[in-house]
Amino acid sequence: MKNLFLLSFLFIGLISFAQDEENYKTVFETVEQNCDSIKNLKFCYLKRFQLIVQKKFSEEINLNNKLSKNIGDDIYMEIEIDTTGKFIINKLSTKSKDFEKSLNKLVESLPRIKVFENENQKKVKLEAILDFQLYKINFDRYIEPEGKKDLSLLEAPRFESCRSIKDEENSKKCLMLQMNNHIIQNFRYPTKALNKNISGRTVGAFIITKEGFVTNYIVYDADILLLKETLRILKLLPKFIPGKYNNENVAVSYAQPLKFKLN
Repeated sequence: MKNLFLLSFLFIGLISFAQDEENYKTVFETVEQNCDSIKNLKFCYLKRFQLIVQKKFSEEINLNNKLSKNIGDDIYMEIEIDTTGKFIINKLSTKSKDFEKSLNKLVESLPRIKVFENENQKKVKLEAILDFQLYKINFDRYIEPEGKKDLSLLEAPRFESCRSIKDEENSKKCLMLQMNNHIIQNFRYPTKALNKNISGRTVGAFIITKEGFVTNYIVYDADILLLKETLRILKLLPKFIPGKYNNENVAVSYAQPLKFKLN
């Protein structure tokens, strides 16, 4: 199992973001240009999809103020990007049936995106789970990562058990060690996956907020049974000591790979 690694700070830049399908196509076309690396491309597409959903919720509140009661609600989505690049919702859980209907309609209207391939250059679908909270955000402009920052100024988030460690390098080592311990202590190979001889490697991305809470899960890159177990483990993470940048608390995005290997 590989250790935890940093994806990016949540610094915000702005680009225009329109509503119609043609402009959604333009928005998706910019993903590769703005993604940190080709390795993170799947995550970047999924993050873009999540932000489109968030924008839709904000628009729905503007049209129907009754939806404001759903601010802060959890939304759970099992999706896939099929071998033609089409987004498909396989399962959706939200308290608002009105929003659920409009969200399904939105996803149907999304353009096809880049088709993913395996190491043999065969087209493959990408399965993912998104679990995040709904908030009303001003999306007159679209949220986009601003770019790389000076990582030397970052004080990474810490488990409470790592609080006494002052040296940044040793603090990161403690973070990785405690994360691995958390996974080992809570790991359960899904019974259905065992029965079906399903193995694989998942990636679980999440945000540690400037208050130290874990939120905004994006889990992907394997069979849905393995994704569910990965999400369950990540949702058991405790509150962290927040990360700092220039001595100010900041939200930090991380990704943790997990291997599910059959003996």
